[in-house]
Amino acid sequence: MTRRPRVLVIEDDDVFRELEIHYLGRRGYELSGAASGEVGLELFEREEFDVILCDLRLPGIDGLEVLAAVTERAPELPVIVVSGASALDDAIQALKRGAWDFVTKPMESLSLLDRALKQALERADLLRQNRVYRERLENLNRQLQGALAQLRADAEAGRALQQKLLPDNAQRIAGWRLSRRLWPSTYLSGDFVDYFRIDARHVGLYIVDVAGHGAASAILTVMLKTLVTQYREAYERDGDETILLPHRTLARLDHDLRQLRLPNHVTAVFGVLDLETRQLTLSGAGHYPYPLVRENGAWRTEMCPGRPLGLFEGNTYAPHTVSLGPGAAVLMASDGVLEVIEGDSLDAKVERLGRAFCVGDDDLERLAARFGLDDARALPDDAALLLLHEEDP
Repeated sequence: MTRRPRVLVIEDDDVFRELEIHYLGRRGYELSGAASGEVGLELFEREEFDVILCDLRLPGIDGLEVLAAVTERAPELPVIVVSGASALDDAIQALKRGAWDFVTKPMESLSLLDRALKQALERADLLRQNRVYRERLENLNRQLQGALAQLRADAEAGRALQQKLLPDNAQRIAGWRLSRRLWPSTYLSGDFVDYFRIDARHVGLYIVDVAGHGAASAILTVMLKTLVTQYREAYERDGDETILLPHRTLARLDHDLRQLRLPNHVTAVFGVLDLETRQLTLSGAGHYPYPLVRENGAWRTEMCPGRPLGLFEGNTYAPHTVSLGPGAAVLMASDGVLEVIEGDSLDAKVERLGRAFCVGDDDLERLAARFGLDDARALPDDAALLLLHEEDP
């Protein structure tokens, strides 16, 4: 059952007060009456009311003082001033001080009181709804700010983890130098590069590009690093030669990723360098651009096509072996690098990348600077470079 609105009538004219109470009671209100401002304020302090009807001319504490006390303590409680025609100026002052409405007396019909009460109650209800809505919004905003702070903290932790998983830059292995750079388009990168010594004779290296951006893609790069580490450990522990054979490594990654049923697919190039024969064996999984090889002042593309990882069953990958002459260098790039290179087509962009690589500058910072890649630039896609070159042929 809906609660009846409670109305406090403060009126020193006993006859008119009882008339108001009788009439409004028949209209569905619950009434309390007070013959003075003092008594009215005492009732206001003790009980809860939805509206106050207050005469301006009262003995002792007058209507304006009652209005001031009520609006100070309960600014959302409607106060309707009832005044004589001769006190119209006072009624206007009351409106300026916070009264919600005024009704003059003598009045032609008490229905004016009913109408004023209904309007005041509707307005008060709207104000309450707005206040509740605002409080909810403020609470949600506080929750959102807390969640954003947590997300920023999580992203910072994720970024620190991803950076920690990257290999040392400018790493030297048996006369070869391996360098890398990574430029995330968001806080975390879906590109990843790695290189490592497999045994005394072999060096592994790879570049991957996870579809999408942000945390989900970055998490997958961590999983890829973990899987490759497991293959390395299987070779050291059990003699499983998967890690020595790029095409088998990609097939194993493809199988393991599909078992995880992840929503993102991955493109990759995986390579193994034989330090004794100087042969670099490559296998690709839908990655573009293909690796670039520089020898004797010229560059070429080493094509290693293949299907992306994690999409299709029955994928097979082919090995592609390259013999590296003295002073050779190999550059791997993600497609995000091509996004910042000017050109009318992908072939034209690869051509520009190859010419810049062919200059013979084996500093990735300077190579990247030629295309505007730097830490301050907002990128349309994650970008990564991996460089292998012989230091002292």
